[in-house]
Amino acid sequence: MKERGLGTPATRAQIIENLIGVHYLERVEKHLCPTPKAEQLLAFLKLTQVQDLASPTLTGEWEYRLNQIQDGSLNREQFMEDIKTMTKQLVEKITTFQDYQNTLKVLAPTDGKPMIETFRAYQSQDGALVIYKTIGNRQLSLEELDTLINQKRIGPLTGFTSKLGKPYTASLVLGDDYKVKFEFESKTESNPIDLSLCERIGTCPLCGAKVYVNDQTLVCEHFSQKTCGLRIKRTILDYTLSNDQLVYLLNNGKTELITRFKSKRTGKFFSAYLVLNKNGSLSFEFESKANKTTDEKQPKKVKKAKAKTKSA
Repeated sequence: MKERGLGTPATRAQIIENLIGVHYLERVEKHLCPTPKAEQLLAFLKLTQVQDLASPTLTGEWEYRLNQIQDGSLNREQFMEDIKTMTKQLVEKITTFQDYQNTLKVLAPTDGKPMIETFRAYQSQDGALVIYKTIGNRQLSLEELDTLINQKRIGPLTGFTSKLGKPYTASLVLGDDYKVKFEFESKTESNPIDLSLCERIGTCPLCGAKVYVNDQTLVCEHFSQKTCGLRIKRTILDYTLSNDQLVYLLNNGKTELITRFKSKRTGKFFSAYLVLNKNGSLSFEFESKANKTTDEKQPKKVKKAKAKTKSA
């Protein structure tokens, strides 16, 4: 198997970086995870019965045969003939592929009939409504589709990534033209909150005004006047912040370490601090950074202690 490996030690790292660059892989803490784009490609290869294209065994075999040509134990003409034969077979399977159609329980708003699921999209039978399964490099589930169709919107949802690979949060809105559009947090958070029904929880660290909280949101009393940007949703990645944690955040600029955030992409739990930014938004600070700061300070104390012992 050593002779049938993927690439060389010098090129394997670059292969991984290339896959990350074209959004087939992403780094999640210490792991490499396939993106929805990669999962969709693998599903397509399986449907067209050409999944061997993604097989490490096949790739390793062709690498091995190239090495045989290099050392003279394999004829180049025979190698190219085998390549042509395999390519013709693959092209024939892909070009003759017939997309599947599954009937869903969700009724389309355009014709009142059950929607159809194909490989790439959910669509109405009259063709007037087409919602792609992957939006913003994020897969739309059947449950989310049902909510989007019946309520005309869903979100805010996490797990979207831009073309540059940056994650973002947004709501999906089904317009009157039956097109799906993004609606970002700055718009969805403009709905006013009746502060008389909320509990005062502290003082705004950004502007000094009163801060209120209900079961969903923490907000500064000046937010509705657009003179302060502090408004925070209490539930973040399946974790709901308690009143004590919100008070700690207001007083210290960040929370204590929270260990139960759940990644929408991988379904795994991870630990992080929530940091309050100057514009009122939140960002994650991971434990490794905090530990690094502590570790950088510690050696200085050790060195001083050793020097003192030596001089004594």
